[in-house]
Amino acid sequence: MNRNILVVGFLFILASCGVTTKEEQRVTSPDGKFDAVFIVKSGGGAAGFVDYEVHIVPNGEPVKGNDDRYLLADGAYGLNIEWVEPKLLEITYPSASEIQSFNNVLYVKNEQNTRPYYFIYEIVLKRVDKEKLRAAASAKKNDSIARYALAGDDAGWKRVKISDLKDTVDYSLRKSSENSYLSAKGDFDGNGHEDVVELVSRDHFSTLEYAFRVVMNGDAPQELLLRRGTKADLAKLGVITKAPGEYKTACAKGYGRCSDDAPQSVQIANAGFGLFQFESAEILYHWKDGEFHRLALSD
Repeated sequence: MNRNILVVGFLFILASCGVTTKEEQRVTSPDGKFDAVFIVKSGGGAAGFVDYEVHIVPNGEPVKGNDDRYLLADGAYGLNIEWVEPKLLEITYPSASEIQSFNNVLYVKNEQNTRPYYFIYEIVLKRVDKEKLRAAASAKKNDSIARYALAGDDAGWKRVKISDLKDTVDYSLRKSSENSYLSAKGDFDGNGHEDVVELVSRDHFSTLEYAFRVVMNGDAPQELLLRRGTKADLAKLGVITKAPGEYKTACAKGYGRCSDDAPQSVQIANAGFGLFQFESAEILYHWKDGEFHRLALSD
């Protein structure tokens, strides 16, 4: 995949308020329409502050302000941004960071006024355990494996229980699953040991955070997706085991606008899992060549 990554060291000095803004990284989306921009702001005189921000702007345009900001963090030295799929931006950040604000979706109106009426770009956060990344590097494992070594500080995370979702809109739909679509099990990497993915949540600085957490071979938990939202947002999500076999993609079903070379189906040798919203989108995760691959099954 071509990723146009530009690291810039240009400084903008805002003398009026004593704030220095440095653009650390600018990454162009695979479709060439948007730039994800990582900037660091510092200043504030004797008291001082350093803010780490990620913005998404039209290709080639400057950062304008809070309206195009999707992440504000403190203590995020080492943060990195990367388009891992055509409409999926991954932000990795150190486990010691404090996330001040985060928006996980960019909606772009279809100017042709045809279906789909909006194109969706997704942003995901991944906490990186520095020690595990260093260990992976010393063992000469590739970057894609290291990206999933995401244990970090697990304090406060709890498995979501069906009782937590009582009186939510899709509560009755969960009765058709023995685990209420809150966890899924299978030998995802084909090594003969059972793995599990589960929906977890926590109250973090008075903000609800939730994630799908993967435990491979009984090792330390790995955080697959991290989001912030409301209880209603959490209640829409589920996970289900996908048996080995062939699956048609969203493109094959005519959902959305796809490139000519977009895959029409995928064959998985081992069990995978689907992350979904009730009566809406489903994303298949399957293990191949030492990492999870992500593919939309429906939209």
